[in-house]
Amino acid sequence: MNIVFKIVLLTLCLKIVANPQHPDPLINKHTTQKNNKQAKNALKKRYNEISRKLIKSMTEEELRDYCNVCLSLEYFDEAIKGLEQLILITKNLAAAKEARIEIADIYFEKGMWKTAGEKYNEFIKLYPADRHLEYAQYKAIVSYYYCLPTHDRDQKTTQEIIDLADSLLKKEHPFKDDIIQIRNFCYRKLYEHNTDIFNQYIKKGSYAAAEKRLTHIKKTFTTAAVDNIDFLVLELDYRLAFAQKDAPRAAFIGQKLASYPGGSQVTKIASAQPKKSYVNFF
Repeated sequence: MNIVFKIVLLTLCLKIVANPQHPDPLINKHTTQKNNKQAKNALKKRYNEISRKLIKSMTEEELRDYCNVCLSLEYFDEAIKGLEQLILITKNLAAAKEARIEIADIYFEKGMWKTAGEKYNEFIKLYPADRHLEYAQYKAIVSYYYCLPTHDRDQKTTQEIIDLADSLLKKEHPFKDDIIQIRNFCYRKLYEHNTDIFNQYIKKGSYAAAEKRLTHIKKTFTTAAVDNIDFLVLELDYRLAFAQKDAPRAAFIGQKLASYPGGSQVTKIASAQPKKSYVNFF
């Protein structure tokens, strides 16, 4: 794979992970006292008092108190149990909504990305008009982003993120810039996956299959999704022509490549490589 493309891919990944614009989890409102030793000791004492009672026998008010204390102490597993019980017994729709989004946030904080994504999606389906909808949509995308497969594995999740992002971007969204960034990263990952398959076909001498894969790449990826895609596609086309010993076509594509920065270097490197090792170079 083109080394410049790899560097761009890694840089984008680091930017997304370090992006300071990501919204804070809603559960953070319960954890502001965690660094205050005196307050923490008081919370532990309160937890010991209220946890003597079984969760299933607690009233809604007791459950809310229990969950708030658990969240403040970062007893996340206990908090999830309390919130799930609260959802079961409450007749207050607002309380149920808050509990569901808090459960999703807890799984996100625990690094259980797949479960977090499922919980955010569950909230989205149940409450499509809620004020936390856009927050849940965004956190669902981020959750699935964090559990993306490596480029050599099935990319179903990657495609699902792209589809979800596209649906959200049909209208104005408060986290639009981040969603676009994640979607474009996923497109790059898909491109990398497809070029790996393309290269494997060439190594095996399956040129018809390689040509079909190249056609798929041309139809799927645009300049909006992958930077410098025109050059990258020409490079793939040149690899195929060179591997097939189609000199006229390779020369024709080589002329087009020469109009791009670094394009002439691609053809020089290819010409200097033995046929068997050429594909391995990229």
